[in-house]
Amino acid sequence: MTTTLWQPTPLPHSALLDQPVEVNLLLEDDAPLTTLDLDLVARVVREVDTYVAAAIEHLHAHLAADPAFYGLTPGAAADLVARPAADLPLERAQANFYADEWHLRFAEGDLPLCDPYGVSVVFAGSRPVRVEDLSDAEAVDD
Repeated sequence: MTTTLWQPTPLPHSALLDQPVEVNLLLEDDAPLTTLDLDLVARVVREVDTYVAAAIEHLHAHLAADPAFYGLTPGAAADLVARPAADLPLERAQANFYADEWHLRFAEGDLPLCDPYGVSVVFAGSRPVRVEDLSDAEAVDD
């Protein structure tokens, strides 16, 4: 079972999205806190828009390369790709930190792939490395 250990108060605000970004430290039940890179967590909280921008740019480039992954035709994708990356229809960002990686998840968006759980950009340290399709994920009961 994964447990949320900490959330900053107040949440960091993204000027790019004009909304707060939820931050979650998530560990398996017996994992020590030292398995998380707390320096990276602090950097992401301080510089949240740097990482939001990197995630959006990564999604924009991936969308251009593989529109079918997003459930879009090449024509529909071309319309989105022709616009600046910041115009991608994404909302409700969450930075979720795990022992071995962290994800910047956009919980909502107007891309078919975003239904029903959003889309996630996986980071290795400060660098976005892949996009995860969350459409087959299971809902988490609180």
